[in-house]
Amino acid sequence: MFFLSCSTSKNKTLNKGYHSIVSNYNVLFNGENYINEGLLQAQESFVDDFWEILPIEKISLSKDIITVDGTGNENFLKSEEKAAKTIQKHSMLINNVQYNSKIAQAHLLLGRARYLDQRFIPALDAFNQIYKEDLTFDEWCHSVIWKAKCNIRLEQEKLALGLLSSLLKKEKLTSKIKADANATLAMAYLQLQKNDSAIKPLKVASSNEKNKQLKARYLYVLGQIYEEKNEKDSAYATFKKITNFKRSIPRIILINAKIKTLLKGTLSDNEPEFKKTIDNIENEPFLDKIYYGYSKLLFSKDSISKAIFYLNKALKQSPHDKKLLSKGYEKLSEINFKKSNYVASGKYLDSTLNNLEKNSKKFWELSRRKKGLDRVVKLEENIILYDSLIKISTYEPYRLKEILNHIESKNKRTEIIQQPKEIGLVKTKNNDSFYFYNSQLLELGKKAFKKIWGQRARKSYWRSVTSNSVTVLEETKKITPDKGVLKKIKLVNQGLLAKVPMTKFQKDSINNLKNKSYLRLAEIYLEKYNDYLLAESKLSQLININPSKDILVEANYLLYKSYKKQNKTKANKLRLEIIKEYPTSKFAKILKDRNKILEEEKGTLKKLDSLNSFFSEQKFEEVLIGIEKQVAFIENKEILIDFELLRAQTMGKLEGVLKYKEELKNITQKHPSSAKSLEIKKIYESLNKKWQTNPKKIVASDYNIVFIINKEEFLVDSLLNSLKKAPLNNHRIAVDVYDNSTRLIVIKDIESKKEASKLLELIKEKIEFLRLKNNFVVLSSQYKNILIFKTLDLN
Repeated sequence: MFFLSCSTSKNKTLNKGYHSIVSNYNVLFNGENYINEGLLQAQESFVDDFWEILPIEKISLSKDIITVDGTGNENFLKSEEKAAKTIQKHSMLINNVQYNSKIAQAHLLLGRARYLDQRFIPALDAFNQIYKEDLTFDEWCHSVIWKAKCNIRLEQEKLALGLLSSLLKKEKLTSKIKADANATLAMAYLQLQKNDSAIKPLKVASSNEKNKQLKARYLYVLGQIYEEKNEKDSAYATFKKITNFKRSIPRIILINAKIKTLLKGTLSDNEPEFKKTIDNIENEPFLDKIYYGYSKLLFSKDSISKAIFYLNKALKQSPHDKKLLSKGYEKLSEINFKKSNYVASGKYLDSTLNNLEKNSKKFWELSRRKKGLDRVVKLEENIILYDSLIKISTYEPYRLKEILNHIESKNKRTEIIQQPKEIGLVKTKNNDSFYFYNSQLLELGKKAFKKIWGQRARKSYWRSVTSNSVTVLEETKKITPDKGVLKKIKLVNQGLLAKVPMTKFQKDSINNLKNKSYLRLAEIYLEKYNDYLLAESKLSQLININPSKDILVEANYLLYKSYKKQNKTKANKLRLEIIKEYPTSKFAKILKDRNKILEEEKGTLKKLDSLNSFFSEQKFEEVLIGIEKQVAFIENKEILIDFELLRAQTMGKLEGVLKYKEELKNITQKHPSSAKSLEIKKIYESLNKKWQTNPKKIVASDYNIVFIINKEEFLVDSLLNSLKKAPLNNHRIAVDVYDNSTRLIVIKDIESKKEASKLLELIKEKIEFLRLKNNFVVLSSQYKNILIFKTLDLN
């Protein structure tokens, strides 16, 4: 009865003591336990990305819209409930003065629970209660820090910086408050991408923080910023501090810091330390990163073969770390590229792209590089395919029958296999949906592979036997096997046999395709990659198999071009041979008579004018084909640059301004000493300035209606006639080429969006063909950007 009389409306010592004790040792105690449990759960579920600068707080932000129910972590909701209960039952607000000092702690707990539950605006409201009342200094300081955190999460960084700057000017701040305030200040600067400004607050935060786990985290972020600035000594010293914590911090931070110090320290002494780290059984969960770090050390010491060995071990050890996989495969691609193994380089680039975010800049850069290698890979595979077809055609009938029957029986067996009906419902090991942990999916994948590809040996070029077989059939006449052979080989599936060349004509056709592939491959190695040894090797292989006269003279001419850049004596000797052995060929004419060369150059310039006309008419595919046919025979570098510049402009029209910039850069690198290259460099720099500056404010006064049409179903004249007959109020009509397969019909000069919508409905009503076509209304300035940057989603 005594304690029941302790009213919250009477300002007496006993009342204040009672409500303070009950608040602290009952409700708030339980609330703190709940919030600590919830925070532990959130931190355990968060996976740090050590390839990027770590976040100051080890919590993940949901991309979904957070409702009043929060993120679903019950501990945060229970903690909020306890804080609210303390405020409701034990608040002693008398004449606008709060006499229970624990209420400030309750508001702080309430705000923290809401913040961790990612309801930042309600959290701000709770912190404001302390900020306004200014009851106890420590709680007030913490409320300022948490208010700043909420503002950072709400992208109000300037407000946060203002609050923290005012707080840090105050005297008698505890070490904890200094640490938390400076860490939050660094968080704001990092979110603003002002990493340099985060260095000082991180130093202060790490020096004042007593919790070793937080201290190590702040130091690691600081070391990453130094690393980003290429301040190796400062980065090394910072990471070294982390390694001194040893077992008192999370092992993943310790191992990553140790790898950093081993890579930045004295390289000669670090190899034994790396091996010691690898052999430590406690480090087994982190072997992927240790192997990767060790491979980087070995690459820096030019131990290439050993480095590749450990890099491959890192890739095998880490099937889920996509960033490690992408970096590892990219490195292997670069190594093979330097060794002139372009096919392997292309394969590794494929693997790199499979592990990158498709919207990232890195993906775009590497996919461009991959396109350059695709042609090489395709030609190399074609050569192997053509060789295989010729080889199999020489087999005895019984051997051929055995091979084809084996393929047919494999196909039949795989067709009998029934697929599981509810693959999606199969539970996998450790609840992991990854393909290789699901035995049924794995078996299904193996069977599907065999059904498509048949039995394959585990070696390079495993696809080569059947790759592009349809293309070969399309490029040659329909193959009809010899009747005598058909009588000996009785197969259910004659389609397999139809792919094997039997007659002399068919074999000659495939040999001709193979020889042309050799030529184009050598030309790419020579002109694009300046790989003279590999180009000469391919040309020598081609010359040794005694191809047709046309192929032989072109091969010798390309060989002459290669010698000309390396060995003038050999080049002159081969020049005389070409003139003597093939006097009527165009290559002999090029090499024989300088006057004729000048005439040829005049013809080439006329061809360039004609291609420029095609370009203005948006016949981009014809332009590219014309350029490809011409460039191999152009001796004059200045004219060659004009053709390459036209190709760059054409590629830019089809693939966007970034591709245009890439092609311009390639031209300047290929012809560094040319006067025209200096002009192209100026164009490249002006493009950079133009697209990096802030765009002007868009004036919403000029709209376009755009229809997306597939090239194959596009009939220009009939469609334009139909549009002209429609009442378009004299609006201009244009046809733009978006890319190789898409055309855009554009109705221009529309004053408002409302008018555009009405006109769009009218067009769809009048022209049936356009009724079901994808369309949109867009500002003319935005439409221009769509064409420049190729941002249209065609899926």
